[in-house]
Parts: sequence; structure tokens; C-alpha cells
Amino acid sequence: MREKDNIDQRLKELVQRELAPAIIVDVRTEEIEGVDDEPLLRIWVVYTNKDKLLDPEKTIRLSRPFRQSFAKLCASRFPLFSFIIPEEADFAAS
Repeated sequence: MREKDNIDQRLKELVQRELAPAIIVDVRTEEIEGVDDEPLLRIWVVYTNKDKLLDPEKTIRLSRPFRQSFAKLCASRFPLFSFIIPEEADFAAS
């Protein structure tokens, strides 16, 4: 397994734990540069939920456990989360 695949899988497990009862279908990451050339880690979270909504308090707090668990990965990159449903993600698992 490639290192990025392993990171994405570990991240998926963390997000699933933090955003339950929503079901996390897929998580993808990409290192990007922001508008001021600041280093960012773009994180797409593909989810399903019976209400089609996520708990906003849980999504807001997601950066803290992420930064604690992935300190080496995000030491120089700020996490930028996007939450989408499978219909919006052409890369999402079925």
C-alpha cells in the first residue's frame, strides 16, 4: 500500500470516529498552495447521513484531533476540510 493510501485510510477512520453517526464513504487529500502561497492540505470528506447534514459542532472541532494525530503530515500545512456527498464526488467509492 502506498503511503498516501495509508494516510487517507487512517484519516478516514479518524473522521468516521469524530463525525459519527454519519458514514464516511471516502477521504482524499491533496497538498495545495493557498492564494497567498501558504501551504494547505485539502481534505475532501465524502459522507452519507440520513439527514444529509453533518453536525456543525463536530465539523468545526475536527481540525484538533486531525492535527494531534497527523502532526508530522500537517506540520507545515493547514488542513482545509470540504464535506461532500457521493453524488458530488467523481472520485468517491460507490
